[in-house]
Amino acid sequence: MVPEDEIGPGFAYTIGLAHTHGGHELAMFGLDIHAMHRMLNRLGAKSAAGAVSAEGQRHPEVVDGHQVALRQVDLRWYRIFFGRAMGF
Repeated sequence: MVPEDEIGPGFAYTIGLAHTHGGHELAMFGLDIHAMHRMLNRLGAKSAAGAVSAEGQRHPEVVDGHQVALRQVDLRWYRIFFGRAMGF
């Protein structure tokens, strides 16, 4: 979890889903970091159970009353936002 600061919004992301479960790493931006942490854990549990994530896929069960849709992150953002994951 990365709290918001004067540079940008808060965000959270996974490290290790690809390595451990062969799934995609996930990230969320702009919500409460603790809420994003819980949502990513739910999606990570689905990945650990063998679910395959894909661009445009929707997950209505992650946040009550809201749809979560997966989108691919532009490669130009990787180093800016995901340096620790890249180091892993």
